[in-house]
Amino acid sequence: MRIEEFIGQLEKKNISISVEKEQVRIRGNRELLTKEIINEIKYRKNEILEFHGRFSHETGYEPIPLVKGKEYFALSSAQKQLYFLHEFDKTSSAYNMPHVMQLKGNLEFNKLENVLERLIQHHSSLRT
Repeated sequence: MRIEEFIGQLEKKNISISVEKEQVRIRGNRELLTKEIINEIKYRKNEILEFHGRFSHETGYEPIPLVKGKEYFALSSAQKQLYFLHEFDKTSSAYNMPHVMQLKGNLEFNKLENVLERLIQHHSSLRT
């Protein structure tokens, strides 16, 4: 089975693989993450690394490095302004940016959830 098909099968089981500094990271439901799957991922590690490198090169994708955790993060000028507006009038919607989007076709919820999880993991501002 090609590596693309293997990764696709894992995604259908909501198991994701990421690569960080030549290390393969696995995330997913513990019940679906069997020893057989873990062993196959280990066995195919070189293929996964090669695929990730090829994919990154073809798309220009570079993963965003994780930021070291801190107890507090400094606010940007824009964040300070929004905080001031919120404190000045707590009923104001100035802090919120509502947006509605209509999607057509079949929504693959697991993929959407996976993308949003990755986005949150890589952007500390979404975790605060």
